[in-house]
Amino acid sequence: MMWLLLLLFTLCAGYGCTQTGSRKLVRTLIWLLPAGDVIAGYSLTHAYRPGYRMLILIVLLFAGMKAVTTVYRYPGKGRLTGLQWLAFALGWPGMDPQPFELLGKRNKVNTDRSLLYLGIASFFAGIVLLYLLALLLQHQLAAPYLICLFSFLPFILIFHIGLCNIGVVVWGYAGVDLIPLMEAPWRSENLGAFWGRRWNTAFIQMTRTTLFIPFARRKQPVAALLIAFLMSGIFHEIALTLPVGAGFGRPLLYFMLQALLVLIERRYGSSHRPTGLLYTWLSLLLPFPLLLPPAFLKEVIQPLLLSLPV
Repeated sequence: MMWLLLLLFTLCAGYGCTQTGSRKLVRTLIWLLPAGDVIAGYSLTHAYRPGYRMLILIVLLFAGMKAVTTVYRYPGKGRLTGLQWLAFALGWPGMDPQPFELLGKRNKVNTDRSLLYLGIASFFAGIVLLYLLALLLQHQLAAPYLICLFSFLPFILIFHIGLCNIGVVVWGYAGVDLIPLMEAPWRSENLGAFWGRRWNTAFIQMTRTTLFIPFARRKQPVAALLIAFLMSGIFHEIALTLPVGAGFGRPLLYFMLQALLVLIERRYGSSHRPTGLLYTWLSLLLPFPLLLPPAFLKEVIQPLLLSLPV
């Protein structure tokens, strides 16, 4: 369990970096933390099963990027206490540390109860769908590749919409005012809105803080967009291809293609329905198999589905 010590070091080092005043130097050096986490985490988990290795690499990468976004978020010395930093780093997938400044300083935030109901309904719907896919796989009722490919749906329902919406309400009782991880992505009027506002606000918060704001000051928004999609591609390579040692380049290609399609949309596209919706979902779904390489589906998703008692 050496990776746990690495995680502890990351949390301590990350908090220490957020409390120093030499911002320019720290902003440069802080990127070594997530990079080192991935390298060390990969070395420490070489004997682990791909699924466990994937989870460990994701946890370490997230912890490192929490430190990066916190350093960039505050123009001066970080304003989180040690307890608030741990709550932000370990208790919420979002990448904006500012709401946790009020943890323990106020009683409650008025949150929309519908988020709680949506979260609970999504969580159980995801569980049911996951078991349905496991049933189809174990009884060989459909092609294993297609079954595993569709497994992204229950995981989104369980984690991104289910547990995260529940988390918004739970943290609200502790005085932390959070926004959902998903902002109704099915309502996206165009591809730019899907990636830039509605899908995975954690990544949006991170890229806005570390990339878009610095590049906007230099009047280089296109460069910021391309680097943001490049970063997303690299992160998905770490999560999806590195644990299985195969399929390298496919997730990166998917996200660079998305960047190109967003730029094309900005130049020629329309946000009016149904043209905008059609362009958005065709752009997302047609190249989607690139995002989940066959080796990942076979070595991570398929063993998980086969292990479920159905």
